[in-house]
Amino acid sequence: MKRMMCSVLIVEDEKIERDSLYEILNERFKGMLRLYTAKNGREALEYYQRVLPDVVLTDIDMPIMNGLEAIEAMKQFHHHTIYLILTSYDYFSYARDAIRLGVEDFILKPAKPEELISAVSHAISTIKVAKNKEMSETALLKKYTEIQPVLEQECLYTILSNHSEIEIQNHLRYLNISANTALCILLEAHDGMEKNMRALKQDLCDIGYSCLYDVIDHKHVFFLLHNRKLLAQDIEVIEYVLAQYHVKELPLGIGSIQTQLANFKRSYSQAIRRMHLYGEDEPLRIAVFDEKEKQIQVDLSIYENRMLEAFRKKDEKKMDHIIHEFAQELLVCSAEHITHSVNQLIKDLTVQLQQLVQVSIDIDSLPAFELKEEEKYQSFEVSLHFVLQSLFRPLRNEQYHETNTLAKKAMNYINQNFRKPISLNDLAKELNVSPFYVSKLIKSAFGKNFTDVVGEVRIEESKRLLKEQQRVKKVAFDVGFQSQSYFAKMFRKMVGMTPKEYQDLFMK
Repeated sequence: MKRMMCSVLIVEDEKIERDSLYEILNERFKGMLRLYTAKNGREALEYYQRVLPDVVLTDIDMPIMNGLEAIEAMKQFHHHTIYLILTSYDYFSYARDAIRLGVEDFILKPAKPEELISAVSHAISTIKVAKNKEMSETALLKKYTEIQPVLEQECLYTILSNHSEIEIQNHLRYLNISANTALCILLEAHDGMEKNMRALKQDLCDIGYSCLYDVIDHKHVFFLLHNRKLLAQDIEVIEYVLAQYHVKELPLGIGSIQTQLANFKRSYSQAIRRMHLYGEDEPLRIAVFDEKEKQIQVDLSIYENRMLEAFRKKDEKKMDHIIHEFAQELLVCSAEHITHSVNQLIKDLTVQLQQLVQVSIDIDSLPAFELKEEEKYQSFEVSLHFVLQSLFRPLRNEQYHETNTLAKKAMNYINQNFRKPISLNDLAKELNVSPFYVSKLIKSAFGKNFTDVVGEVRIEESKRLLKEQQRVKKVAFDVGFQSQSYFAKMFRKMVGMTPKEYQDLFMK
């Protein structure tokens, strides 16, 4: 550890006395102090401005500028310096002024080595304690500055995950935030916006709010927190700040103001819903939550149409994203209301899908959806993914069978050979066409590339084996994956949970 060096400025007009003081301190503190000397107050002041010494040891009676005048001038620099005065009995009349200037100690002239060393040692110890405290406080502040974004993210996720009020309150306390009111604002994320959005966060903080911010599910999420209810003028100021960032040029969602800690998440759910309903010509508007509101009415037709569109485009990622948004909006509702809404959506989707794919769907063969209140926050989204994908995936297989003959042959080859390593070249050779042609054929027929189609077939077969409670590692190799870790990664990507989590759903 690097040793802390202190500096001492000796101010004495008598050269013999000045040299004597220097020699005494240099001999006692050799290698521990940086020593400087000045022959009067003015010269001392010039030195002081350059080196900002930790200790000034000065005589009082000197030409041009005396010691007390020099100390008073040095004080203007607001540096943490300890001042020691060299004096004789004749100069105790200066004591009052010295005390006013914060002089630490008096040393009688001629200075005895032991008294001089004792006074300087005490001053150095005091300086080191102050410096260590300052360094610790600076390090602590730096550390807090580094971890504050992490604490803010944890607090935000605690709110969005519907943790208990006590847990939310604890996270707010870590951030020294007192919050009785919350408002969520969402903006769709695009590349290059991060700096601008952080500037928006700072502006929201500057007008008096604590602001939690992160990018979640391709959205910039702002949670404004305050320790009192918001007045009409407060809302106008927030709307004005948002308008300065041209937020209406982006998909925007503004939740309502929530005045109960347990309902903070509701503002986020409402903001998600608002992103799909916000009109370009509609003014920015922030709503105050009606405490008498009993149940949020989710417009199922919006999600039904979006899911059908994703199905038509064979966009698996988009489908997963829509299911996630649907789950987030419903989470603020009761388990009974969620169960009713999901079953109604399944019924409506079944009618639409039967017309779209021209195939009969036995709705009784689908997994029953029922949710208990105590399970809502732990398993709802996983269960929702499972039941909806159970509806959509068989219909995708039906779409595969309606493609042209060559595409069917390609699909048959994949179905028969997916358990072993197969490549696009293998398939092209089997169909007697070029790899480029078969690649375009698969993309056109199935909306995916060769690797994704093979991966989906493997994952579908793995799900069947997992339901039979076969070991995960064995399943991975049985369906053609070369490593268990890659299998787990692909399974989570396509199904939305790990193989083990999926298997546990079917434990008896």
